[in-house]
Amino acid sequence: MSNKSHKKTWIAVLLNFFIYGVGYIYLRKKIGLGVLLLILGLIDVGISFSNLDVAFNSYVVFGGLLVGTYLALDAYRLSGHKITFLGEISLGETSEKIIEKIGDVLIVLLVIVLLIYSMVLTIIPKETKSISPQQTDIRTKPITIYIDKFPYGVDKKYENSIRESMSFWEKNVNVNFKEVATFSEADVYVKWFKEFGTGTLGHTLNQKVIDIAIGDSNCLEKWRPYTYNTVLLIAQHELGHALGGKDDYENPNKIMYYKLSTRYEIDVEESDVIPDGWTRFYPICTKNDIATYSFEVTSGEPLDIYIVPSQQEYELLAKNKEFKHYATCEGKEVKFYKKVCTISSGSGIALKNPTTFGLGSDAQFNLKIIES
Repeated sequence: MSNKSHKKTWIAVLLNFFIYGVGYIYLRKKIGLGVLLLILGLIDVGISFSNLDVAFNSYVVFGGLLVGTYLALDAYRLSGHKITFLGEISLGETSEKIIEKIGDVLIVLLVIVLLIYSMVLTIIPKETKSISPQQTDIRTKPITIYIDKFPYGVDKKYENSIRESMSFWEKNVNVNFKEVATFSEADVYVKWFKEFGTGTLGHTLNQKVIDIAIGDSNCLEKWRPYTYNTVLLIAQHELGHALGGKDDYENPNKIMYYKLSTRYEIDVEESDVIPDGWTRFYPICTKNDIATYSFEVTSGEPLDIYIVPSQQEYELLAKNKEFKHYATCEGKEVKFYKKVCTISSGSGIALKNPTTFGLGSDAQFNLKIIES
């Protein structure tokens, strides 16, 4: 076999395995079958991409591998190679053609079955993907919940978020909850975490164990608690999973939407000293492209205060070069500064202790930044 022929064989094999029917079209054999399989395959791919639960369904994956393997082997055979299983089996030309036709029909039927199955998976779960007030009874008796002890050093006000979440679901779904005093009595066990350290806000295991994060250390590498409303939204979402709700990938306004933009109780709260002639920079930790912040600074000495759009602009300021800043948020030689500014992600506040021939004083200051 020539290198060119060998290459053509494997191109056809790979095409048929990954894109149903294209290997046939490439070989210019069974073109009608190839076009049919391509159309069915593209429809199936479209359904899978619209619903990840379908794409990763074990039956869909196994069926897809089975179809791809058969088509790849058939492309290999059509390229002039023999495929033998369990030794040589001699068949007449007519018998071989009949078996080939039966194989083609069966593989088309299998692709159609997989397509119908994918459509069923997509259509039916949409009614139960997110829990809604229209659902029937989830269960006839109350769901018992045990709320674990709160982490040391964290305000216990957040503990009430799970109780508010229980009330939320009782009002929106026909279900009742009962808080119990011991873990052994509980249907659902709620645990609190100061942070997960993985970017996770919460998760629910087997509709039995709910983990809820109360904050993280992603801003300036210091742990900060989320706002009460952020923790409440996490608790409502995870309790929804405990009731059987699925993540919603389509509607950001639904409580079961798979993403949540968190806010801190206080983004930055710092006390420090700026030596005469020095500067300080504190970046904003918003997860939004545009956000509104309240900035408050008190200082023992007059400071120049700027809200700059990036770390690079701050570095120009520190080098006494021309830099960009939000002009309406500027403060010059002030001991008290309080402004609300709408800024872009990546911005920050720059504090400068201006000097006069190096004869100025160090500035003791307090800074507080809160997302509005």
